[in-house]
Amino acid sequence: MKHLLVLTTLDVRGRRNNREHHVIRELSRRFDRVTVVYRQRGAAGRRLGALIGSGRTQGSEDGVRYIGVDPPLNPPEGTVRALTRQEGRAGGMRRGLGLVLDTIAIARDEVSLRSLGHAARKALRPGETTICEAFGPWAVRAALPLRRDGRIAALVYVDRDYEPGFVTSPLRRGWAARHERSAAAKADLTLSIGRRLAARLNGIPGARVDLSPTGVDSAFFAGRPREEPRPRLIFVGRVAPWSGIEEALDALALLRPDHPDARLEIFGPVESLYRDRLAARVGELGLASAVDWRGDRPREEVAAALAEAGIGLATFRPHPLRLHAAPLKVLEYMASALPVIALEGSEAGDLVERSGAGLTTACSGAGIAAAVRRLIGEPQLYRDCARAGPATARAHDWGRILAREFELISTLLDSDPVPDRERVAT
Repeated sequence: MKHLLVLTTLDVRGRRNNREHHVIRELSRRFDRVTVVYRQRGAAGRRLGALIGSGRTQGSEDGVRYIGVDPPLNPPEGTVRALTRQEGRAGGMRRGLGLVLDTIAIARDEVSLRSLGHAARKALRPGETTICEAFGPWAVRAALPLRRDGRIAALVYVDRDYEPGFVTSPLRRGWAARHERSAAAKADLTLSIGRRLAARLNGIPGARVDLSPTGVDSAFFAGRPREEPRPRLIFVGRVAPWSGIEEALDALALLRPDHPDARLEIFGPVESLYRDRLAARVGELGLASAVDWRGDRPREEVAAALAEAGIGLATFRPHPLRLHAAPLKVLEYMASALPVIALEGSEAGDLVERSGAGLTTACSGAGIAAAVRRLIGEPQLYRDCARAGPATARAHDWGRILAREFELISTLLDSDPVPDRERVAT
């Protein structure tokens, strides 16, 4: 009997469209049993005393068992990030507090991985052949004792993000980087979702690194290539200071005098303080009638909006986290036959350049505006980019990507385990 164990620090029951969701959907068809152990998001408004306690929820859906862990030291999501982004004198004091809290969060990392490991151990059954997909280095740490005790047959590290990019304190950043390297060295297989991520881990002693790129539901987002350029910009994804929205607003202000029909639609969650900042910027630029803020909407609404849009934006600020990211939105734009403008020198930009599905530029108002003007001013280029996207999306369909991923995982059961992998120097 084959059992798939998914370990992740992502709140999979509180999210909708991450890699975990597609792995669970596609790979659950190939296993007799699937268990997902995940860390729940810290609830908003929790009192300090509540951080000491812990909790656990369980449930089943479509034959998959879900175990949610709410470990101690689990503050509301985004609390530390909000503190470290404060500006001004008082903000500087709060930013210092944020850095201290981010350093202390090493303890939270340790508590989380131990909680995940404990919950996972209880979910295992004697006589099963368990394969564990561990998303991120903390999940690998949680799984290692289970493999050492012979409770799991193979451990797969899903290298889905540049983990140090999420943290702000130098100490915790180094801590995260060390655990990424250690996870690659100790896992039986490392699957990186992008070429830039894979390049960071190739060459680590003991690491077996392969590429399992980001995928897309190509049929769900299928769109007909546009024949005429449209200066209707769209952004889909988490809205944060690194998202490039402020630069997109600057670009829109530059475009409107010559293209009064230029618009920007924004889909995705955002922290309230940052949304207030963006709203103020929209007012300053006189763009209230040209910006449509849709918020975090169901996938069906996003797909419908992509079908009507003109150009997809992935022009993030060049933060290390974003340079290594392989965002799903880029492939959703391509599947929808949207020309894409992406950040030059990034994983997203590399894909756009390889596919011919758009242009790359710096994350600046002038750069984005120039790229839009070129696409609008060269109708044949616009059409060529629109037509190149769907073919790339079909090649990255989740069904195809995860069928190959399953083949890679299956080879682990057909080969002898690597001896003493836990003792590889990192």
